[in-house]
Amino acid sequence: MRKPLISLLLTAALLAANLGTARAAVQDDRAVLRDYAKDTWTSLEALVAPETGLPASYIDATLTTRSHQTGPTPFGGYLWSATSAWRTGILKRPEARQRVERTLDALGKLDYHHESGMFYRWYDPFTGGLKDATPASTFVSSVDNAWAAVGLMVVRNAFPELRHKISPLLDRMDFRWFWQEGAKGGNEGGGLMRGGFWPTPPGGATCTEQAKGVDYTCHFYGALGETRMVSYVAIALGQVPAAKAYYGQNRTLVPGDCGQEQKPTGAYRDYFGVKVWEGAYTYRGMSFVPNWNGSMFEAMMPNLFVPEERWAPRSWGINHPLWVKAQIEHGLDDAKYGYWGFSPSNNPAGGYRAYGVDAIGMGADGAYSDQEKTATDTGFAGCRDARPAPASYGDGVVTPHASFLALRYAPREALANLAKLRSDFDAYGPGGFYDAVAVKSGKVAKEYLTLDQSMVMAALGNALAGDHLRDYWSFGRPTLALAPVMAMERFASKDRPAGWNPDTDTLTTYAADTWKSLDAMVEPATGLPADNIGGDLSPASRNKSTSPTNIGLYLWGTSVARDTGLITDADAVARAGKVLDTLAGLKHHDPSGMFYNWYNPADGAVAQKYPFLSSVDNGWLAAGLMVARNAFPQVRAKAQALLSAMDFRTFYNPDAKPGTGLLRGGFYDVKPDDGRCSIEGEGVWYTCNHYAGLGETRITAYVGISLGQLPQELYFGPWRSLPDDNCGQEQKPVGAYREHLGLQVWEGTYGYRDVRLVPNAGGSMFEALMTTLVVPEETWGAKSWGRNHPAFVKAQIEHGLDEAKYGYWGFSPSNNPAGGYRAYGVDAIGFSTGGYFSDQQNTATDVGFPGCRAAQPAPTSYGDGVVTPHASALAYRYAPAAALDNLAKLRAGFDAYGPGGFYDAVAVKSGQVAKRYLSLDQGMFLAAVGNALTGDKLRGYFGEGDAETRLKPVMALEEWESHS
Repeated sequence: MRKPLISLLLTAALLAANLGTARAAVQDDRAVLRDYAKDTWTSLEALVAPETGLPASYIDATLTTRSHQTGPTPFGGYLWSATSAWRTGILKRPEARQRVERTLDALGKLDYHHESGMFYRWYDPFTGGLKDATPASTFVSSVDNAWAAVGLMVVRNAFPELRHKISPLLDRMDFRWFWQEGAKGGNEGGGLMRGGFWPTPPGGATCTEQAKGVDYTCHFYGALGETRMVSYVAIALGQVPAAKAYYGQNRTLVPGDCGQEQKPTGAYRDYFGVKVWEGAYTYRGMSFVPNWNGSMFEAMMPNLFVPEERWAPRSWGINHPLWVKAQIEHGLDDAKYGYWGFSPSNNPAGGYRAYGVDAIGMGADGAYSDQEKTATDTGFAGCRDARPAPASYGDGVVTPHASFLALRYAPREALANLAKLRSDFDAYGPGGFYDAVAVKSGKVAKEYLTLDQSMVMAALGNALAGDHLRDYWSFGRPTLALAPVMAMERFASKDRPAGWNPDTDTLTTYAADTWKSLDAMVEPATGLPADNIGGDLSPASRNKSTSPTNIGLYLWGTSVARDTGLITDADAVARAGKVLDTLAGLKHHDPSGMFYNWYNPADGAVAQKYPFLSSVDNGWLAAGLMVARNAFPQVRAKAQALLSAMDFRTFYNPDAKPGTGLLRGGFYDVKPDDGRCSIEGEGVWYTCNHYAGLGETRITAYVGISLGQLPQELYFGPWRSLPDDNCGQEQKPVGAYREHLGLQVWEGTYGYRDVRLVPNAGGSMFEALMTTLVVPEETWGAKSWGRNHPAFVKAQIEHGLDEAKYGYWGFSPSNNPAGGYRAYGVDAIGFSTGGYFSDQQNTATDVGFPGCRAAQPAPTSYGDGVVTPHASALAYRYAPAAALDNLAKLRAGFDAYGPGGFYDAVAVKSGQVAKRYLSLDQGMFLAAVGNALTGDKLRGYFGEGDAETRLKPVMALEEWESHS
């Protein structure tokens, strides 16, 4: 049910009260604002041609050389500026009235289009005649005439004694000449205003439509830019139906229209019989209604006269502050110019140009904030792929009038920006701020434009004299006609949530595309994911095997997809339930409750000659079940039943290391007869290996301890490094034995460049960081993992960029671009002397081990480095800017991104790409991005219950010497 008008007006009053803080900030700076107003008025006075009293369109920096061009917008701008000069005390009222009257007299003498009562586009301010006889001058512009009408409406109420001169000009203006009900491109049931018309055919290739004896433009004003003032004026004058004109304009283009900057989110709503698509764009976590070019004057110029945020608190009242915030953050945080405020202005390099923020403009081609036209494109699902975010921006062009337009919503930021522009550049002259500054080159557009100066004067006048321009314009019919119509609407605009991440847009795109690959791997009959799939995501390219790890990661990937809005909760629960039902029916090792390592995902059959049960793979499946039981309470019982049956004591060997024990790699339930090493147990044959290092394999210990099946002492079983007397490792570690839980624990670290860290076996990213996707090691073990993880990431980055000079980084097991699968890593930070290597040529390092072996010469060069995108995703938590930059470079430099997100690996020298998607790697990628987007919900699901109470106290004991 709609709220009654009185309720909405009360809401508006509350909004006005909330703006009190901003108003107070302005009051504190009245002296500065007044000085700006005086100097700005100086330029506006100088713009007036003494021969006629008409303002020129622009004047030079010395305030002596006026242009031989003027038009309806400068007419209106000068009229309201003279009013503000009076109300701010710069002029006395008789002085202001004299100036207004002279201009009105000049306007009364101008030629105009008699049938519509509209002014032509361009006149000569020195003579009062048309500038010339070209179609450009004789064009009748709807928006320019609207701004002339605004000025006339202001002075009609500011100087009522002059109404006998104002009324003939205003009353003759018939905006119905521009109106078309049911115009193509507008909202159904509404109408739009045309751009204008030519009294005579313009010729050339100009698109026109003939009607009423004139040639109309083919375009309508369908976006909510400064052009919305045409509708406001026509409604205020009672010439067009208010609801049809106001709601006919697009908030965004409809969601299926690819010809816009991004795919909007929103809903259809009906207002007064007009079906309105209320869409919004997203930028840096905020959602708001865009304008066409993403510029400040499109957003805010009508707001100088129409109290939009008061009349429409649930739409403009939310949208305008967000718009200003977006412009500020683009300038300071996104483009890193150090300044902000992007709007059409004179170009410091010459001419005139429309500047804006590309990402928040509706036009797909956009207006740009710098001279180099640096573009953004977050893509449009079903229309075009996203492009990498710009690595840097060029020579940003900032116009001071944008800060003045933002003064109402961000007064402190606006005044600080202006002060900085004035102090850092030659940006201020005798008539106030010059028109624009290119902040990198330092070039300044040293002219004064009537349009821009009149916006500045209006903003200052409203700030200094209590919104007098709004009061003069809206008095009477405008309020009665517009306010009730505007009050009904609620945009989809909203501020970003608490804990918002500035990388949200990029991460959201990556999450959506990565989920596509995981979804494509699922076999419909069982709900199980395949181990991998081809780069085209075709069902025929699904691999015929899957593993407990793949299944566990798919379960948590489903929770991420739900929590990031990619699928509904009902869909997620159905997917999880199907997986759990299939698991319950799979053949498995009944005594231990453990699952075999390979199944056919199409039918669930065991897919290996010697059925093997892996401790680490079952650890990852159990982690997925721990997530599922908390993420999907509807199927909690099913997940818990499977989890309760899993006995990780089956893998535990208490004799493998005194005091702690170790976990075995796994076991067979049939004795292998192909020569592989095995040790007979009770009805099983164990592998001969134990997990003695701190790799991704530690998840099994974490799960077993969390479930209360394994002793906490096991946490200290794996070596931090091998002891310093063990020659069978990559280098001699530095460290000491320390006592924890009565155990002597060797806490050794390796040195790499300026970093010290606890190594893993292969120096790979997934060994180091996969567990952090569900276990908050850096917080539970703040003095151990909290130091080690950033150091490890730094070492990987420096290896790729500085040591091997690949230009890229991120080394971890992946598909080999040359074929097959291979373990990649950084040799120097893995304790295995056999090493994982970062290139195809197996380029090794050996710093030696005193008393064991001599150091070998450092490599003079590296070969074809193989980088896997999932390594950057894992590193995002510890080096977010570096990770996103690396991913953007991979995407831009290679054919590394497909319909399911990043392909598995890239050989950066040869350019070969492993164009497959692996369930493991995509699951890690999605989990990392999901944690970033949802505030670590995945970790929360895993830790809920006994995981935190049993693991955290043990992890908190250690203090490693890791540092970067």
